Order: sequence, then structure tokens, then C-alpha cells
Amino acid sequence: MQQTHRSCLRSWIAAVALAAMALGTAAQPLDLAGAKFEPQLQVAGAALGLNGAAIRYKVVFKVYAVGLYLPAKAATLEAVVAQPGPKRIHAVMLRDVTGSELGKNFAHHFEDNVTREEFAASISQIFRFGELFASRKTMKSGDSFTLDWIPGVGTVISINGVPQGEPYPGAAFYTGMLKLWIGDRDSAGVRAALLGQVAASR
Repeated sequence: MQQTHRSCLRSWIAAVALAAMALGTAAQPLDLAGAKFEPQLQVAGAALGLNGAAIRYKVVFKVYAVGLYLPAKAATLEAVVAQPGPKRIHAVMLRDVTGSELGKNFAHHFEDNVTREEFAASISQIFRFGELFASRKTMKSGDSFTLDWIPGVGTVISINGVPQGEPYPGAAFYTGMLKLWIGDRDSAGVRAALLGQVAASR
């Protein structure tokens, strides 16, 4: 009887240890070429989870790693846009890029993934966003930027954790920025990884 009790106790301890190991593993940040993405974080008081992450390439060169954080998992652009509450796009540079080049690339990708009407409605905000990066000589490897959607406030953009100016009002601009990474005309590999459809390539 005592031996049975000890055996059960050992099994219970082993199960607890395995569960703790599993939790510890699950809590580890995702590492993409040295860029780390926490599995969970807080934005405007809301808990968000990492929906997916990907590396943006230019030809064969890694440019930056980007992650999408949402209140709940979503596998389509429509589901991402429809979710209420805060959202976050977080990117970490993997190589040095001039600010003007980065700003121009964002504007081109934005225009490629939205309708003419959507582009026209957001053009002043796109210009402001491009100028924000163009005003910086270089975004260096390891620098980061975030785009937070906060209901009732708008889009808050931060570089290296520091908010940059006033929020961008209205939802159209943030939706367009989402399409920049998960729109139909964007890189299929980036879109699929951010939407959690495939594992991120490291």
C-alpha cells in the first residue's frame, strides 16, 4: 500500500514537472534571426497574444522581422480587422536601412494593397508616416517600431519604444497598414506566417 502511494506520488511529481516545463517553453519569446517576440503583452490595458511573426526579405536579404498581436487568434485579414480592441504590429530591423528608403517602401506596399479610394482617404497619413521615417537618417539593425491600434484614440506609432507625435485618427489608416503585411498582394509567406497559417521561417 505504501509502495503504491509512493509510486502515485512520484507520478504526480513527474506530471507537475512536465507541466511546468511545458509552460516554461510556451512562455519563451519567439526568436527570428535575433529579433524576439513575446508570446503575450499588454496594449492600452488589454492582453494581446502573438498571432504570428515573419521575416521581410528584399531579394535574399533579411530586412526586418514583424509580429502581429491580437486579442484573439485570427487566420484571415477579415477576422483581424473585425476584432474589437487594441492591436499591435511590432517590427525589429535586421539590417541597416535608410529612413527614406524604408518610408518609400511602406508607401508603395500600402498603395499596392488597398483600393484607390482607400489610398486617397489615407494619403495625408501615409505621407506623414513616410516623413517620420525619412526624417531619420538610418534605421539600424536592432531598432524597432510599433503601430498600435487603440480604439477611440487611433494609431499610435513608436520607434524604439518612444511614441512619435500625435495619434493617427480613424481606422482606415490602420486597416491599410495591416494590408501592407497581410493583404492579398503582399508576400504570401509573410501573410501566411502573420496569420498563423504556417510556422515562421527563422
